[in-house]
Amino acid sequence: MLVAVLILALADNVELEALKKVDQSDRHFVTSPQEIDWERINKRDAERQQRVRELLLADQVHTARDFDNAALIMQHGNKPSDFLLAHELAAIAAFKGNFGSLPALAQDRWLDSIGKPQRWGSQFDWDGNVKPMHEAGAVITDQMRQDLLLPTAAEIKQHGMKAPMMNVETRIAYIEKRMNSKLWSDTFVSPPSRIEALRVVREQRLNTTRDYAYAAEGILQSKQADHLLLSHELALIAMARKHPDGPRLFARSLDAYLLSIGQKKRYKTGIVAPGVARVLVGNQ
Repeated sequence: MLVAVLILALADNVELEALKKVDQSDRHFVTSPQEIDWERINKRDAERQQRVRELLLADQVHTARDFDNAALIMQHGNKPSDFLLAHELAAIAAFKGNFGSLPALAQDRWLDSIGKPQRWGSQFDWDGNVKPMHEAGAVITDQMRQDLLLPTAAEIKQHGMKAPMMNVETRIAYIEKRMNSKLWSDTFVSPPSRIEALRVVREQRLNTTRDYAYAAEGILQSKQADHLLLSHELALIAMARKHPDGPRLFARSLDAYLLSIGQKKRYKTGIVAPGVARVLVGNQ
Protein backbone atom coordinates (compact mmCIF):
# COMPACT_ATOMS: atom_id res chain seq x y z
CA MET A 1 0.00 0.00 0.00
CA LEU A 2 2.79 2.42 0.89
CA VAL A 3 4.49 1.77 -2.47
CA ALA A 4 1.23 2.44 -4.29
CA VAL A 5 0.74 5.72 -2.43
CA LEU A 6 4.27 6.87 -3.30
CA ILE A 7 3.81 6.02 -6.97
CA LEU A 8 0.51 7.88 -7.01
CA ALA A 9 2.11 10.92 -5.38
CA LEU A 10 4.77 11.06 -8.10
CA ALA A 11 2.40 10.59 -11.04
CA ASP A 12 2.25 13.34 -13.64
CA ASN A 13 -0.84 15.53 -13.65
CA VAL A 14 -3.02 14.18 -16.48
CA GLU A 15 -4.97 17.41 -16.86
CA LEU A 16 -1.80 19.47 -17.29
CA GLU A 17 -0.58 17.04 -19.92
CA ALA A 18 -3.86 17.42 -21.81
CA LEU A 19 -3.73 21.22 -21.54
CA LYS A 20 -0.17 21.22 -22.91
CA LYS A 21 -1.17 19.06 -25.90
CA VAL A 22 -4.02 21.39 -26.81
CA ASP A 23 -1.73 24.39 -26.36
CA GLN A 24 0.71 22.87 -28.84
CA SER A 25 -1.98 21.85 -31.32
CA ASP A 26 -3.11 25.48 -31.47
CA ARG A 27 0.39 26.27 -32.78
CA HIS A 28 0.65 23.66 -35.53
CA PHE A 29 0.20 26.27 -38.25
CA VAL A 30 -0.70 25.31 -41.81
CA THR A 31 -0.82 28.95 -42.92
CA SER A 32 1.37 31.95 -42.21
CA PRO A 33 1.29 32.94 -38.50
CA GLN A 34 0.39 36.46 -39.59
CA GLU A 35 -2.85 35.08 -41.01
CA ILE A 36 -3.81 33.06 -37.96
CA ASP A 37 -6.85 34.08 -35.93
CA TRP A 38 -4.79 35.13 -32.92
CA GLU A 39 -7.80 36.54 -31.09
CA ARG A 40 -9.33 33.06 -30.98
CA ILE A 41 -6.07 31.40 -29.92
CA ASN A 42 -5.35 34.06 -27.29
CA LYS A 43 -8.77 33.45 -25.73
CA ARG A 44 -8.06 29.74 -25.40
CA ASP A 45 -4.56 30.50 -24.12
CA ALA A 46 -6.02 32.69 -21.37
CA GLU A 47 -8.41 29.93 -20.32
CA ARG A 48 -5.56 27.41 -20.11
CA GLN A 49 -3.38 29.82 -18.15
CA GLN A 50 -6.16 30.46 -15.67
CA ARG A 51 -6.50 26.73 -15.13
CA VAL A 52 -2.74 26.40 -14.59
CA ARG A 53 -2.90 29.07 -11.90
CA GLU A 54 -5.79 27.25 -10.24
CA LEU A 55 -3.86 23.97 -10.25
CA LEU A 56 -0.82 25.71 -8.79
CA LEU A 57 -2.84 27.25 -5.97
CA ALA A 58 -4.49 23.89 -5.32
CA ASP A 59 -1.00 22.32 -5.05
CA GLN A 60 -1.65 19.93 -7.94
CA VAL A 61 1.67 20.55 -9.73
CA HIS A 62 4.38 18.20 -8.46
CA THR A 63 6.60 16.45 -11.00
CA ALA A 64 9.25 17.77 -13.36
CA ARG A 65 6.87 17.15 -16.27
CA ASP A 66 4.04 18.95 -14.46
CA PHE A 67 6.18 22.05 -13.96
CA ASP A 68 7.45 21.93 -17.53
CA ASN A 69 3.93 21.60 -18.95
CA ALA A 70 2.71 24.47 -16.78
CA ALA A 71 5.69 26.61 -17.82
CA LEU A 72 5.07 26.03 -21.52
CA ILE A 73 1.43 27.05 -21.19
CA MET A 74 2.31 30.21 -19.22
CA GLN A 75 5.02 31.04 -21.78
CA HIS A 76 2.19 31.65 -24.25
CA GLY A 77 0.63 34.34 -22.06
CA ASN A 78 0.36 38.01 -22.95
CA LYS A 79 1.53 39.88 -19.87
CA PRO A 80 4.73 40.10 -17.79
CA SER A 81 3.33 38.11 -14.86
CA ASP A 82 2.62 35.18 -17.20
CA PHE A 83 6.17 35.12 -18.52
CA LEU A 84 7.76 35.53 -15.11
CA LEU A 85 5.73 32.62 -13.77
CA ALA A 86 6.75 30.57 -16.81
CA HIS A 87 10.39 31.35 -16.00
CA GLU A 88 9.99 30.20 -12.40
CA LEU A 89 8.09 27.04 -13.33
CA ALA A 90 10.62 26.09 -16.01
CA ALA A 91 13.49 26.59 -13.55
CA ILE A 92 11.80 24.24 -11.09
CA ALA A 93 11.21 21.70 -13.87
CA ALA A 94 14.95 21.82 -14.64
CA PHE A 95 15.83 21.38 -10.97
CA LYS A 96 13.56 18.36 -10.80
CA GLY A 97 15.18 16.79 -13.87
CA ASN A 98 13.54 18.21 -17.00
CA PHE A 99 16.64 19.91 -18.39
CA GLY A 100 16.15 22.39 -21.23
CA SER A 101 16.31 25.99 -22.44
CA LEU A 102 12.78 27.08 -21.51
CA PRO A 103 13.84 28.92 -18.31
CA ALA A 104 16.06 31.20 -20.42
CA LEU A 105 13.46 31.68 -23.15
CA ALA A 106 10.81 32.65 -20.59
CA GLN A 107 13.19 35.06 -18.89
CA ASP A 108 13.95 36.78 -22.20
CA ARG A 109 10.25 37.06 -23.00
CA TRP A 110 9.57 38.52 -19.54
CA LEU A 111 12.36 41.10 -19.87
CA ASP A 112 11.13 42.08 -23.34
CA SER A 113 7.60 42.50 -21.96
CA ILE A 114 8.78 44.99 -19.30
CA GLY A 115 10.84 47.02 -21.75
CA LYS A 116 14.25 45.54 -20.90
CA PRO A 117 16.72 44.10 -23.44
CA GLN A 118 16.83 40.33 -23.54
CA ARG A 119 19.81 38.50 -22.11
CA TRP A 120 20.08 35.05 -23.69
CA GLY A 121 19.19 35.97 -27.28
CA SER A 122 16.07 33.87 -27.75
CA GLN A 123 13.58 36.52 -28.92
CA PHE A 124 13.12 37.50 -32.56
CA ASP A 125 10.88 39.87 -34.49
CA TRP A 126 8.43 38.78 -37.20
CA ASP A 127 11.19 39.06 -39.81
CA GLY A 128 13.41 36.64 -37.89
CA ASN A 129 15.85 39.27 -36.65
CA VAL A 130 17.12 38.97 -33.07
CA LYS A 131 15.67 41.62 -30.77
CA PRO A 132 18.07 43.95 -28.87
CA MET A 133 20.30 42.12 -26.41
CA HIS A 134 22.03 43.31 -23.24
CA GLU A 135 25.64 43.43 -24.41
CA ALA A 136 27.43 45.73 -21.95
CA GLY A 137 28.34 45.39 -18.29
CA ALA A 138 27.44 42.17 -16.47
CA VAL A 139 26.33 40.14 -19.47
CA ILE A 140 25.58 36.51 -20.11
CA THR A 141 28.53 34.65 -21.59
CA ASP A 142 28.56 32.02 -24.30
CA GLN A 143 29.62 29.49 -21.67
CA MET A 144 26.37 30.18 -19.83
CA ARG A 145 24.34 29.93 -23.05
CA GLN A 146 25.92 26.61 -23.96
CA ASP A 147 25.32 25.29 -20.46
CA LEU A 148 21.58 25.76 -21.12
CA LEU A 149 21.68 24.19 -24.60
CA LEU A 150 21.55 27.57 -26.35
CA PRO A 151 23.58 28.76 -29.35
CA THR A 152 26.35 31.31 -28.93
CA ALA A 153 25.78 35.03 -29.46
CA ALA A 154 27.66 34.88 -32.78
CA GLU A 155 25.50 31.98 -33.98
CA ILE A 156 22.34 33.83 -33.02
CA LYS A 157 23.38 36.98 -34.88
CA GLN A 158 24.48 35.03 -37.95
CA HIS A 159 21.60 32.58 -38.27
CA GLY A 160 18.74 34.32 -36.44
CA MET A 161 15.74 32.11 -35.67
CA LYS A 162 17.43 29.10 -37.28
CA ALA A 163 20.30 29.14 -34.76
CA PRO A 164 18.53 27.16 -31.97
CA MET A 165 17.85 24.28 -34.37
CA MET A 166 21.38 24.11 -35.74
CA ASN A 167 24.18 21.90 -34.34
CA VAL A 168 21.80 20.40 -31.77
CA GLU A 169 23.75 17.14 -31.48
CA THR A 170 26.96 19.07 -30.87
CA ARG A 171 25.31 21.09 -28.09
CA ILE A 172 23.93 17.94 -26.47
CA ALA A 173 27.39 16.34 -26.56
CA TYR A 174 28.79 19.47 -24.95
CA ILE A 175 26.22 19.28 -22.15
CA GLU A 176 26.99 15.60 -21.54
CA LYS A 177 30.67 16.48 -21.19
CA ARG A 178 29.91 19.39 -18.87
CA MET A 179 27.82 17.15 -16.62
CA ASN A 180 30.67 14.66 -16.18
CA SER A 181 32.06 15.75 -12.83
CA LYS A 182 35.21 13.64 -13.33
CA LEU A 183 36.37 15.99 -16.09
CA TRP A 184 36.18 19.23 -14.11
CA SER A 185 37.66 20.75 -10.97
CA ASP A 186 36.27 23.67 -8.99
CA THR A 187 37.51 27.15 -9.89
CA PHE A 188 36.30 28.46 -6.52
CA VAL A 189 37.52 26.70 -3.39
CA SER A 190 35.51 29.08 -1.20
CA PRO A 191 32.79 31.69 -1.81
CA PRO A 192 34.34 34.55 -3.83
CA SER A 193 34.02 38.30 -3.52
CA ARG A 194 31.74 40.09 -5.95
CA ILE A 195 34.71 41.34 -7.98
CA GLU A 196 36.33 37.92 -8.19
CA ALA A 197 33.06 36.26 -9.14
CA LEU A 198 32.43 38.78 -11.92
CA ARG A 199 35.95 38.25 -13.26
CA VAL A 200 35.64 34.47 -13.38
CA VAL A 201 32.25 34.70 -15.09
CA ARG A 202 33.65 37.14 -17.66
CA GLU A 203 36.63 34.82 -18.29
CA GLN A 204 34.21 31.88 -18.73
CA ARG A 205 35.92 29.72 -16.10
CA LEU A 206 32.87 28.30 -14.37
CA ASN A 207 33.71 24.61 -14.40
CA THR A 208 31.39 22.98 -11.90
CA THR A 209 27.94 23.24 -10.42
CA ARG A 210 29.48 24.63 -7.24
CA ASP A 211 31.26 27.32 -9.28
CA TYR A 212 27.89 28.52 -10.54
CA ALA A 213 26.36 28.58 -7.06
CA TYR A 214 29.37 30.33 -5.54
CA ALA A 215 29.47 32.91 -8.35
CA ALA A 216 25.76 33.63 -7.87
CA GLU A 217 26.32 34.07 -4.13
CA GLY A 218 29.28 36.41 -4.62
CA ILE A 219 27.59 38.65 -7.17
CA LEU A 220 24.43 38.78 -5.06
CA GLN A 221 26.38 41.11 -2.74
CA SER A 222 26.05 43.85 -5.37
CA LYS A 223 23.40 46.56 -5.54
CA GLN A 224 23.55 47.00 -9.33
CA ALA A 225 20.58 45.72 -11.30
CA ASP A 226 22.61 44.04 -14.05
CA HIS A 227 24.80 42.33 -11.45
CA LEU A 228 21.75 41.04 -9.60
CA LEU A 229 20.23 39.74 -12.80
CA LEU A 230 23.48 37.95 -13.63
CA SER A 231 23.46 36.42 -10.14
CA HIS A 232 19.95 35.18 -10.87
CA GLU A 233 21.01 33.63 -14.17
CA LEU A 234 23.95 31.90 -12.55
CA ALA A 235 21.61 30.56 -9.89
CA LEU A 236 19.33 29.30 -12.65
CA ILE A 237 22.15 27.22 -14.12
CA ALA A 238 23.07 26.00 -10.64
CA MET A 239 19.44 24.87 -10.31
CA ALA A 240 19.50 23.15 -13.70
CA ARG A 241 22.62 21.29 -12.54
CA LYS A 242 20.85 20.39 -9.27
CA HIS A 243 22.95 22.31 -6.78
CA PRO A 244 21.03 22.25 -3.47
CA ASP A 245 21.49 26.01 -2.96
CA GLY A 246 20.24 26.81 -6.46
CA PRO A 247 16.56 27.36 -5.59
CA ARG A 248 17.36 29.61 -2.62
CA LEU A 249 19.78 31.72 -4.68
CA PHE A 250 17.30 31.84 -7.57
CA ALA A 251 14.58 33.30 -5.35
CA ARG A 252 16.85 35.71 -3.44
CA SER A 253 18.47 37.10 -6.58
CA LEU A 254 15.15 37.54 -8.38
CA ASP A 255 13.74 39.46 -5.42
CA ALA A 256 16.88 41.62 -5.26
CA TYR A 257 16.67 42.38 -8.97
CA LEU A 258 12.96 43.24 -8.78
CA LEU A 259 13.63 45.69 -5.95
CA SER A 260 16.50 47.26 -7.92
CA ILE A 261 14.16 48.10 -10.82
CA GLY A 262 11.39 49.43 -8.61
CA GLN A 263 9.16 46.35 -8.48
CA LYS A 264 7.88 44.44 -5.48
CA LYS A 265 9.63 41.39 -4.07
CA ARG A 266 7.99 38.18 -5.19
CA TYR A 267 8.86 35.70 -2.47
CA LYS A 268 6.77 36.62 0.53
CA THR A 269 4.50 34.30 2.46
CA GLY A 270 1.32 33.73 0.52
CA ILE A 271 2.47 35.28 -2.77
CA VAL A 272 3.65 32.16 -4.58
CA ALA A 273 1.81 28.86 -5.00
CA PRO A 274 2.49 26.11 -2.44
CA GLY A 275 4.57 23.89 -4.72
CA VAL A 276 6.63 26.79 -6.03
CA ALA A 277 7.27 28.03 -2.49
CA ARG A 278 8.32 24.58 -1.32
CA VAL A 279 10.99 24.31 -4.00
CA LEU A 280 12.28 27.88 -4.09
CA VAL A 281 11.97 29.18 -0.55
CA GLY A 282 11.26 26.09 1.53
CA ASN A 283 7.77 27.14 2.71
CA GLN A 284 5.01 24.57 3.02
